[in-house]
Amino acid sequence: QATPTQVVRYNDASNKGNAKMLPIIVQFFSKFGVKHGILEFIEQEHESADPLFNNIKYVIEASGLNLNQLVSIGSDNTNVNVGNNHSVFALFNKLLSRLIKGNCYSHILHNSVKHGNEYLLFDIEGVLLKIYSHFGRSSIRSHELTRYFEFAEQEQKVILKHIRIRWLSLLQSIERLIAVNPVIKSYFLNLENNEYPDLLLKFFTSNKGECSLYFLANVLPEVQAANLSLEREYTTGVNLHNIITSLIRKLNNRLQDDFWL
Repeated sequence: QATPTQVVRYNDASNKGNAKMLPIIVQFFSKFGVKHGILEFIEQEHESADPLFNNIKYVIEASGLNLNQLVSIGSDNTNVNVGNNHSVFALFNKLLSRLIKGNCYSHILHNSVKHGNEYLLFDIEGVLLKIYSHFGRSSIRSHELTRYFEFAEQEQKVILKHIRIRWLSLLQSIERLIAVNPVIKSYFLNLENNEYPDLLLKFFTSNKGECSLYFLANVLPEVQAANLSLEREYTTGVNLHNIITSLIRKLNNRLQDDFWL
């Protein structure tokens, strides 16, 4: 039985023929602590606000939940913006004036890192994608790289693929590149006939590239730690403010102290 503090969330739609499948998720306080689960998967032919609002409202009421006990509603990676005047949130807010708009703060962190990369001295994401692509498409190149590791008497580690749509995977890729950077750098600088993109030549011969690499390696752990806290099963809306403000405070302290590397 849900108490008067329940939160409803609907997630990104998956295609199933011409229809969209959306999970409706509820989080609430019970006698045993915070609980959450899937109320229903709904088929949605149109992702416009009105039919989606009607379907979500029906699922809540059909599940025996009291709509007046709803305190927050949010979406994760959907095409229906919850912040516009005519949106799912706006329609619910007409019924419940004190409703709190929920956001996916993991996506906010993702977008922050993505747009922050544009202000760095070097496009580290582009470098990682180029390096992975260079070896991922050729077994001959991978074999040649193995020889470089053997010559340097260093254990070979696979270059991790960075997924563009998930910017927080960048940290693991950066840490791996730093671990093998001397060997990778030697490999590319000894290639003949310009067999690599200009971006990689500039990266391995410029101090800006290495500086940007270590800058991200130093800053991203703070962002990653906050993201992992956001993704915990027992994280509630009450925790969100503390997680985000704590991250902002840590980054501001670094800015004031000029502590980045």
